[in-house]
Amino acid sequence: ERKKGLFEKKKAATENPIKQLEKSCFICEKISADMDKFFDTFIFMWRKEKEFKNRVLSSNGFCLKHFDTIICLEGTETVGAFLAEKLGHHGSGINEGNDIRVITPESNANNQLIFRDNIQNKIRDKQVLLLIASASTGKTINRSVECLSYYGGQLAGIAAIFSAIDEYNGIKIASVFDVSNIVDNDIVPYVTLSPGECTMCKNGDKVDAIINSYGYSKL
Repeated sequence: ERKKGLFEKKKAATENPIKQLEKSCFICEKISADMDKFFDTFIFMWRKEKEFKNRVLSSNGFCLKHFDTIICLEGTETVGAFLAEKLGHHGSGINEGNDIRVITPESNANNQLIFRDNIQNKIRDKQVLLLIASASTGKTINRSVECLSYYGGQLAGIAAIFSAIDEYNGIKIASVFDVSNIVDNDIVPYVTLSPGECTMCKNGDKVDAIINSYGYSKL
């Protein structure tokens, strides 16, 4: 039988990378970090600002936003399912112990977003998190918010995998990637321009391909 040497190195226990990813959630961690900043700021102002302290004492307290429903756009249903699980996780989620509905709208012949009668009750008077793959100009968000308003839902938050904008009507967009992640010496900085401002359009440069939530199409 082989005996372990006195100075023999112990093998570090390695965990499956997929399992490590399952234990983490960028958006949940972002919410947690923001809450830590919120509490630090609150305590500082409570101690230093007399007017702030008086306003808090005369108020009815604070109501932290929760989410009843996640609306998934651009093929983000799988991400939405994992996000709902994390937000509702017992002991750590902002929706601790409460289920979150994950739904997807349809598009009609006029490219308007619609919800069928059987799921409209999951939107009306509910706190809704809008989840999209990418936000470049905010047009998709605006179209979704109009739809949400029509069905009586309340926009409580916006999340994206990539976002070129920081907020929409005062609501901060929580994104995994933003413009700063693609700035590189070999890559043209990401910008969004109208046809009248675009240098490539003015020069008559042809478009090589189109990329959307369905994939990549070479022209």
